[in-house]
Amino acid sequence: MNTPDVYTDESTIKIGNTWCKLCSAPKRKLFKKYRKQKKEPEESDPAFIAYIEQNLEKWKAEAELRGYYSLLTNINQLIHDYIKPKKHVAESKDVFMDRREKIANICKTGKVIYLTKKIAREALAQIRQTEQSHKKPVRSYECDECGWWHLTSLPIEDWKKQKVLRL
Repeated sequence: MNTPDVYTDESTIKIGNTWCKLCSAPKRKLFKKYRKQKKEPEESDPAFIAYIEQNLEKWKAEAELRGYYSLLTNINQLIHDYIKPKKHVAESKDVFMDRREKIANICKTGKVIYLTKKIAREALAQIRQTEQSHKKPVRSYECDECGWWHLTSLPIEDWKKQKVLRL
């Protein structure tokens, strides 16, 4: 892999089939590439990883200032998963957040966001184990509005029926 020693905002990188400058690349796509490289170290680009890690705090401050809560949540999750040392396994699997964090992690649809399908499914599994009298979510899905994952109590069959009726 022929990679530069250092990346800057003006460096270009291929994301999917598109080449773009790092400063204008969608953060969600950069973070996805970062996660993949962290999971597969033999194919990773150390300069890209360093660029992302050096800019996380700056992006976090910008997201807070502009009220980009989905981006802020994603950055916090990256910091938690890859930058800060991992805690005991039982603690790191806790997918519930306190009330303050939940408010910051809401899509414009009003639903709580989950950064990955895996995290959404872990939350679903925990919810299934709780006692509650009202509806429980039965599945996760990727949101068309924000691109993150949500939980829903609408079974897939009912959702498909609704989709056909909308057409």
